[in-house]
Amino acid sequence: MMRTDHARALGASVRAAALLPIALGLAWSASAQESVGSTPSSQMPEPIRFTPPFSQEAIKDILEFGHVGPGMVDRGDGTAAVYLFTPPPDATVQIDVRSRTIDSVVEIYEPGGTKPLMEDDDGGDFLDARLVLAPRAYKTPLIIVVRDKKGLGGPFEISTLQIESTTTFDLPRLQFGTPTYGTIDSSSLRIEGLEQPYQIYTFLGKAKQRVVIDAHSDDFDPTLQLRLNNKLIGQDSDSGPGRDARLIRYLKEDGDYSILVAARAGEFGAFRVQVDAAPTPQPEPAPTRIHPSYATNDMLAFKNPVINDRSYALYKLTGSAEETFQATLEARDPSGLGKAPAVSLGVGAITPLGFLISKISSTSSTDQPGVGRTTITFTFNRTGELTLRVMGDLDWLGPYSLTVNEMPPTQPSPTTTEAKP
Repeated sequence: MMRTDHARALGASVRAAALLPIALGLAWSASAQESVGSTPSSQMPEPIRFTPPFSQEAIKDILEFGHVGPGMVDRGDGTAAVYLFTPPPDATVQIDVRSRTIDSVVEIYEPGGTKPLMEDDDGGDFLDARLVLAPRAYKTPLIIVVRDKKGLGGPFEISTLQIESTTTFDLPRLQFGTPTYGTIDSSSLRIEGLEQPYQIYTFLGKAKQRVVIDAHSDDFDPTLQLRLNNKLIGQDSDSGPGRDARLIRYLKEDGDYSILVAARAGEFGAFRVQVDAAPTPQPEPAPTRIHPSYATNDMLAFKNPVINDRSYALYKLTGSAEETFQATLEARDPSGLGKAPAVSLGVGAITPLGFLISKISSTSSTDQPGVGRTTITFTFNRTGELTLRVMGDLDWLGPYSLTVNEMPPTQPSPTTTEAKP
């Protein structure tokens, strides 16, 4: 037997149904309102769509916050019970669909949306469906769709009740070097404004510590976020192997750091996340001496020295006055996803006697997928030795090639002598 307050809530929901055109932002003409319940023979009504985007006619009722009441799904493939619901901005809402007759599936859409923001099959007890909405100020009402997975149809009970927020629970803590396994599903929290479901973890970080964070999933394309005191200090999607996410960061202070593992909107599944302390960079080694027509394939790795959170390698080149050289650096994306890494090639040529080189020109390009290229051209003012520095981006380590070639001397323009008569 339904309780009196439930009956009142259901009655309020039925009365609120008259507000549907306003809530959905749809305009009904006066003539259209008068024609509800009777259709002229010359006009056949459009069929009710139970697939997204949902038509106004498909909306069955408006659900109030705190509602508990009965519902019905008709027999047949594709049929559904469709509701409108506006979650309160300051409460965590649990939506339950209970039934002894149907195998319930619940979906949530934005008005006009074609893909569900959230969906669940058996997240409740037995075959019941359950979704949890985190506190958030939604710009528009949400559309709640209840289906029978088997298509047989039947009665159910739906409720929209407040529960204690899960954000008050202690977050799981990651241990360095130990993989942690998790799952993102329809009840996971969402990144505000992006609707990306995520799970969150913490680890204890130390100042001047270099960490490597990896996330892998066979079910979705993972994204990593690193935060301290809710401030975003790093983000990555595809810097690891394949579709894996990888973040490499120097920590500037002690604290409890948060790691968000997120999926794209509408994607769910299992994942693995791990945080490791990167090997301590080695002290700056003696630069590699190079010569004209020099070429090498090398790699920036954890062993390389670091300046301003960036790994680098040094080379020494000796030249004579008026000699011109061209150095070209190419770096490739190790993930194979075509993202050109940002690399730089610097020249250190200031000596006690002044500038060692002049006529410097530099160009950068990414004309090939997954390849970043920098070329510099310079001329020695006098005999001396300069330093070339290869430097990677903040969160990039990988292979590169460096070539140095001496350019032919510039020929002076020929002069013409006027013939004497």
